[in-house]
Amino acid sequence: MSDKHAVCRHPTNLYRVVVTGGIATGKSTLIEEIQARIPEVGIYDCDKAVHQLLTEEPVMARLRGLFGAQIFADSVLNRSALRQLVFADESCRRQLEDLIHPLVRSRCEEHFVSYAAERTEGLFIADVPLYFETHGAYPNDLVAVVATTRATQKRRLMQRSQLSSEAAESIISAQWPIEKKVLLGDVLIWNECPLHCLSAQAGLLLSSLS
Repeated sequence: MSDKHAVCRHPTNLYRVVVTGGIATGKSTLIEEIQARIPEVGIYDCDKAVHQLLTEEPVMARLRGLFGAQIFADSVLNRSALRQLVFADESCRRQLEDLIHPLVRSRCEEHFVSYAAERTEGLFIADVPLYFETHGAYPNDLVAVVATTRATQKRRLMQRSQLSSEAAESIISAQWPIEKKVLLGDVLIWNECPLHCLSAQAGLLLSSLS
C-alpha cells in the first residue's frame, strides 16, 4: 500500500475498503456480490447517508440559509430543484458539498466504530462515490475503483434515472474523469462485462485481502 491514501492499520484482521468510481459504474452491484459471499460484512453507503441528511431539519435550515426558498415546496425540500441548482452552478455545488461531506464522513466513522466494537476480524466497506474528489478523507486499507467506459456509464445513468442525455452528461462531468480515478486506486474492477465476470472480480478482491 502506497502512502497516497489515508490508511488505517489494525492490530486485528479487520479490513476497511473504500469502493469508489463514477456514478452508474456498478459500485452497488459489486458490493452486493461481496455481501453474497460475506453476509456479515459492514457496509456504509454515502448516497444513502446523504439522502437521510436531506430529511433532517438542521440540514434543511442550513440549506434555506444557503439557497433560499427556491429549493423548497411547502417547506419540503425539492430534491429535483436542488439537483438542478447545484449542477448548473459550481459555486452552489461547492457550498452543498462543504455542508454535506463532513457530516457523511463523520457518520461513516461512527458506523465503523460500532462495527469494530463487536468483532476482532471482518470487512467494512464504505461506498464513497466522491472519494477522490473529497481528498481521500476516509481511512482505509484499500481503495477499489469500479470503472466502465464513459459511454456505458452515461447509457446506464440515463436508463436508471430516466435522464436526458444532457442531464446525464452534466452529472458525469461534475465528477472526476473515471480514468483519473483508475490511476489513483489500488484495485481496478472493470464492469463492462456480464454479471458473472463482476462476481468473479469480487471473489478475487476478497482473495487479495486474505
